[in-house]
Amino acid sequence: MAIINKYYPFVLSIIITIIAYSYSAKLDFQKLADSSLNLFSIVLGFLLTIVTIIKSLDNANIKLLKKHDSFKTLIKYLKTSINFCGITSVFSLLYAFLNGGLNKYDLGYINLVLLFFIIYSILLSFRFIYVFMYVILKDE
Repeated sequence: MAIINKYYPFVLSIIITIIAYSYSAKLDFQKLADSSLNLFSIVLGFLLTIVTIIKSLDNANIKLLKKHDSFKTLIKYLKTSINFCGITSVFSLLYAFLNGGLNKYDLGYINLVLLFFIIYSILLSFRFIYVFMYVILKDE
C-alpha cells in the first residue's frame, strides 16, 4: 500500500496528461493557466495553514505517527505538495509570457508540461489531504 500511495500521483499524472493532451485541440491552455494560477495559489495557502495545524496537534494519532516515523512521511507528502503547488503557480504565471513568443511546435511542449504540472499538483494535494484526514479522523 505504501508503494502505491507513494507513486500513484506521478504515474497517474503521466497517464492522464497523455490522454488529455491527445484531446488538446479542445483545450484553451491560456484559460487553463489562468485558472490553475488561482487554484494553486488558494491550495498553497491552505497547505501552508495546515503546516501550523500539524505542528500544534498533539492527539493520540499524531503521537502514534511520531512513534513509528510515519509522521515524517506525512510531512514529506505535505512538503512535496506545497513545492509542486508553488511550481505550478509560478509556471502558470510564466505561461502568459511564454505563450506569445514561441512557435506552435515549442508551445506544444510547454502545454504538455503545464498540463502535467497541473494534474500532478492536484494529485499530490489530494494524496496529502486524504492521508491527513485519515490520520485526524481515524477514531471517528
